[in-house]
Amino acid sequence: ASSSKAASVRTLYLRVLGMTRETTSADNTSFTPQEEEAFRLLARRPDIYNILTRSIAPSISGSYTIDIKKALTCLLFSGSR
Repeated sequence: ASSSKAASVRTLYLRVLGMTRETTSADNTSFTPQEEEAFRLLARRPDIYNILTRSIAPSISGSYTIDIKKALTCLLFSGSR
């Protein structure tokens, strides 16, 4: 009897549901319209997940760090799938 294993398929995605700004009386942070547009353009990129993953501790490298950085990206942005 031959046995076959089904291959699992996983699709990674990152969905931002909203953004809130936490301010204090000493916090006068504001974004220029150009910066806001840059955020929008970045959010529309299909490779945003990889960009964010590579941005975490870029000086720490190695094949073992890829999954760790992907997990951190999901945790930072409340992603689970």
